[in-house]
Amino acid sequence: MAVANLETLSLESNRDEVIAVFEAMVETLVCDCWDQKSSDYESLSAWIGAAQTFYYDSNGRNIESKIDNLGDSEIILEITSVEQAVLQTLIILKTAR
Repeated sequence: MAVANLETLSLESNRDEVIAVFEAMVETLVCDCWDQKSSDYESLSAWIGAAQTFYYDSNGRNIESKIDNLGDSEIILEITSVEQAVLQTLIILKTAR
């Protein structure tokens, strides 16, 4: 299991850095194969963007989004409201196959 917790003032602040960290984690720990999987999202940044949109549309309610068909891993993105900030957590779990 690998976890990255990134706290920012808002989802817009440091967006490029957040995506870069999450992309590096996925490419290093899972695979560089996002374009080879079947998904509604063409890229990791598109998936993160969709999760962030859902977070905004739900009035800042804590959300969780999963991708479970990439390599041998389950990837979970959690977006959580904290005092005057937003915590974005990426969790990578290896699955037994």
